Amino acid sequence: MERAMRDIADAGFREIDLLAIAGWCHLEPAHMVRNFDSVAERVDRALTQTGLTVRFMNMGVSVPLWDRSPSAIQTRIAETEALAKFMKRFGVQVAALQACPADPSRPFDTLMMDCVQSLYDQYDIAEEQGVVFGLEPHYRSPIQNLYHCKKLSDCMPRLQFVFDPSHLVMSGIPIQDYGWLLGHSVHVHLRDATIDSFQVPFLSGEVDVHWLLNALADRDYSGSISVEYLENERFDALTEAKRAADIIGATPTVTH
Repeated sequence: MERAMRDIADAGFREIDLLAIAGWCHLEPAHMVRNFDSVAERVDRALTQTGLTVRFMNMGVSVPLWDRSPSAIQTRIAETEALAKFMKRFGVQVAALQACPADPSRPFDTLMMDCVQSLYDQYDIAEEQGVVFGLEPHYRSPIQNLYHCKKLSDCMPRLQFVFDPSHLVMSGIPIQDYGWLLGHSVHVHLRDATIDSFQVPFLSGEVDVHWLLNALADRDYSGSISVEYLENERFDALTEAKRAADIIGATPTVTH
């Protein structure tokens, strides 16, 4: 985390979208549950050293959304409470909520209500803490296309989303078909992608960036855009993040 923050600050960014997804980089939700103050102090030090501010977060707990076993419910609630507390501690208003992984043994219609019950638990926590969660439709997750999103929204009208065109492209559907989802989104993640790869150099893939920016303007979108490129061996993630920021015409937050 500290090295990533230094690299991001050196690239000229001043705000970050911090990852706190179980099994990924930056922060582990389980560590927040066990030792919240230590995790917060570590982040405080890194922010002070780099001059960065946490503007948004990208979060995911360590149990699947569809798992309603007593132990999973307990873990999901404890980790979500810690994440919401962390958001409030650092003044973060909006965070993406991940639904991975999928359950290949069950079709969506049979696991949907389990997902809804878990989301109600998590959204209740967000409301208690005064923060906002947006569910991110994600390739190979229980929620990965427009049908899934609409069905969930019918069951849970207060549900809001994070619009990430890279995962929509990988599902094989043009992002222009996702206007409804864009209208129900509280945040946007942006990178380029193809049907075979969730990230490629900016403007080299199948994400219609100009359509997206125009569609956001047409809807009077008042949220922000996080450029989301992960380190890889094929191209420099920060270079592409900077290119994306220049093309967007603003200074978005960045995940590295």
